[in-house]
Amino acid sequence: MKRSDARSFRLTWRAVVVGLILIPLNAYWRMMGLKWDIAHPAMISLLYNTVSVLLVLTVASRLLRRFSPTLAFSQAELLTVYTMISLTTAIAGHMFVQMLLTVVGFPFAYASTENDWQALFWIDIPRWLAIDDVAALQPFFNGGSSLYTAEAWRVWLSPMAFWSSFIVALLLAMLCLNVLVRKQWTEHEKLSYPLIQLPLAMTQEPSPSAPSFFTNRLMWIGFGVAFGIDLMNGLNFLYPTVPRLGGVRAQDIAQVFTARPWSAIDWLPVGVYPFALGLAYFMPLGLAFSCWFFYLGWKAQMVFGDAFGLRHGFPYETEQSLGGYIGLSLSAVWISRGHLRRVFRRVAQGAASGVDDSDEPFPYRVTVALLIGCWAYLTLFCLAAGMSLVVIVLFFAIYFAIAVGITRMRAELGSPVHDQHFGGPDRFIYHLFGARQLGGR
Repeated sequence: MKRSDARSFRLTWRAVVVGLILIPLNAYWRMMGLKWDIAHPAMISLLYNTVSVLLVLTVASRLLRRFSPTLAFSQAELLTVYTMISLTTAIAGHMFVQMLLTVVGFPFAYASTENDWQALFWIDIPRWLAIDDVAALQPFFNGGSSLYTAEAWRVWLSPMAFWSSFIVALLLAMLCLNVLVRKQWTEHEKLSYPLIQLPLAMTQEPSPSAPSFFTNRLMWIGFGVAFGIDLMNGLNFLYPTVPRLGGVRAQDIAQVFTARPWSAIDWLPVGVYPFALGLAYFMPLGLAFSCWFFYLGWKAQMVFGDAFGLRHGFPYETEQSLGGYIGLSLSAVWISRGHLRRVFRRVAQGAASGVDDSDEPFPYRVTVALLIGCWAYLTLFCLAAGMSLVVIVLFFAIYFAIAVGITRMRAELGSPVHDQHFGGPDRFIYHLFGARQLGGR
């Protein structure tokens, strides 16, 4: 490899420092979206805020190269920053820290004589993971104050430190799982990782064999069409005198079906979104077809169920989705069984196994040790919080199965969403055993 080529693949401290500087700014951007309940970037991949930051950095780097080539970022540096911001967007995003910060104090801040939460479950909540100081919680839920006060730090620091350790252990376990399957997925199966194609194309150094992404006329035509439609409709929202391009914003046609059993359709939006078409471009044709075909199939099941008197949750779409993810996870493990046997042979026999792990981020022995340590910490954490061992094992078995299934789906098919609202292991275990058998804690 030439010296200039080697530099483009080398990780540098400069990229890490730039990423660390941008992380709090990106988190603030992310939280403003939550505050105003608009444009949640962590819900749909590609994460538009991270792509926007990558675009600015790439353009700035190209301009710098004209004056001082040594100051310009290499592709590896740009992708390092992109990865750091993507991960922090997910952590600060929808249904992660957004929910955690409210859950730790909600049962105490909103307890009242009418709901009798104090008698119902206060005793079952471990105080080292929650905030029971009602007076200190009022500024958080009602506003008019700041986190950056001595009193706020006194109340929030301890539970956030415990929860942060939990999150670190959880994400480190995810990283270890990625290391264990990396070679199988990227080198043996050669999965396409569709969602990384745009960042790779944007940061690719132009060459005679690979024209620049920013000089591609077809890209600019597509961008111009999508930008024009969104601009016109955005102006229409602010200034109704500006005409709106019809057919882009979804229209609910379920209101047409008023008689049973067709009224069971409930909600059926129809529209054409340019960003959705762009994301579908990265998906295999079969998956793009399946997205709408099985959505209509789900609606057909609702009509069928209503016609035969099957209500109260039918057709159990969240349970079906959970089963699908678990099945996808099990199939991924089965396909990787040969590689995983070699991994564990390396762990058991070391260098004598003949398995080479020199090109992995961590040696397999270190990876497995870290994974076991993370699982042990998560188990002890939940035991201390009051969960029983059986529920802990079942919960994390389902949770990591969903995680592996989603990761495999993203790596192979590039699906922009993996919506599993109200269908995670918490709901599944609750419905499986019932509240009385599980117990209050």
